[in-house]
Amino acid sequence: MIGIGRRVLAIVCLSLSAAAAGGAPAGRTLLTAPTTFYVDPAGSDGNDGSAPGPDHAFATLQRCVNFIRQSIDTSIFEPTCRLAPGRYDKGAPKGGGGALIDGPLVGSGVLNIDGDLAAPRSVVLDGGGANYCIQAQDQARVRISHLHCRNAGVLFAAWIGSARMQLCAVDLGDTIKGGSQVYVSRHADLEVICSLTNSGTQAGYGIQVSHQGNFRASALLTGDTLIRYDADIAFSDVNILVSSGGDFTATLYLEKSPYDLNGHTVKGQRWRVDSGGVYQSIGIAGGCSQEPPGTVDGFVLGAGSFNQACHQTPVVGPCGDAPAMAGSDYAGFVVEGEGTTGCVIRFQTPFSSVPYCTVGYRSEPPRKLRYSVSPAALVIEHERATVAQFTYTCNGF
Repeated sequence: MIGIGRRVLAIVCLSLSAAAAGGAPAGRTLLTAPTTFYVDPAGSDGNDGSAPGPDHAFATLQRCVNFIRQSIDTSIFEPTCRLAPGRYDKGAPKGGGGALIDGPLVGSGVLNIDGDLAAPRSVVLDGGGANYCIQAQDQARVRISHLHCRNAGVLFAAWIGSARMQLCAVDLGDTIKGGSQVYVSRHADLEVICSLTNSGTQAGYGIQVSHQGNFRASALLTGDTLIRYDADIAFSDVNILVSSGGDFTATLYLEKSPYDLNGHTVKGQRWRVDSGGVYQSIGIAGGCSQEPPGTVDGFVLGAGSFNQACHQTPVVGPCGDAPAMAGSDYAGFVVEGEGTTGCVIRFQTPFSSVPYCTVGYRSEPPRKLRYSVSPAALVIEHERATVAQFTYTCNGF
């Protein structure tokens, strides 16, 4: 019995020692509300991250990420790693002050990594020349905001295994030679949900999308820009590269450029599409798509497609007496005028091929409803004259 007791005690002590050294404890803490863990260059990775300041905060972003992944059950709540102003240059597996998020959290929460709202560039993640600054992979879900990354092969990477990364108000710095500021690949998704800034002066690529990766610029749907340039920058290869089945989509809403040069110059090729890549730049509701900035024209190399269009408010008619509508070529709402048995919606910009359209009614559906679609128009017909109210959606380029 004495021998067994000593073995149990030894196991307990070993477990506690492992926890103190940063290993995963036996149980997980269940979140009951959104919870913030703090990181500070003056902190310690032996702290618990429970409060700001050197006495409680972690010292590295990677320690905060590991602690949440190993020790927390997020339930339905989102944890946040909050970084204090300062320079972070250590902790990541490949070197530098960034982090690898190599899998999902326990629970359904998204991991937030947040810096300083008032001064994002005061939070500096220095990649130390490593492969990446922040990389998400293997079904990781992460939202990154209000910080600056620099000095890495890739600054922000969503890579492999259906990872998803969202960026908001992050500042893009210099990469190492031939590197990418933003990279998405291998069935991962990267979404810009509010405007980025670019204070870097050199990089190989601005945005690189490859191998069935998906890039979305959702910030443009709110009238925001995609990128504001705060310095002159030269891209040694190309500003935006879409290749190997990658998909880049920027849907511009309202009359605002997605690229704000802010008085600066951008040197290098604007864009390139090859090996089955798809670049889609579309303007709706008064907005017209624009090519990314650069000094050399873009081109399609081999298989691939580059699509630009301004799909604004279509022309309605004939559609009875005094019809009304709101929307774009892609979606809208129409009230038919008096005395009609149908309505023609003529697209402001014809599609390159027949779009896929659906029609739904807010009023009672008229009898014998039918509709047909061509690249130039959606034609709706029905049997009896009634002031019908309907919605439509059309997908295409």
